[in-house]
Amino acid sequence: DPVEREFCYVDEHTCIGCTNCAMIARSTFFMEESHGRARVFLQDGDSASAVEEAINSCPVDCIHPVTFQELQVSLPPWLPRSVGLYRSSKTKATTTLSTTSHDLW
Repeated sequence: DPVEREFCYVDEHTCIGCTNCAMIARSTFFMEESHGRARVFLQDGDSASAVEEAINSCPVDCIHPVTFQELQVSLPPWLPRSVGLYRSSKTKATTTLSTTSHDLW
């Protein structure tokens, strides 16, 4: 049930762009090109242990577990509510991000 599970959220204002998370959990995190900050693009894109390692590698502790409701409130208003929630279709998540967030942030 998506409402009850935890999701990853990157506080992009705190992120320093170290790339640790994106290098460790490559199917979950990517570096946003415009500002060089990490972003989640596929929840559960990597194993739980890889995501945990990526979270623990963050030198500024900007990756947080959040509930579905917290995630919805945290996303910028221009970003589609579906971004970052995909669990299986990597292509769909990447396509959505490439046509929205890269141009607007």
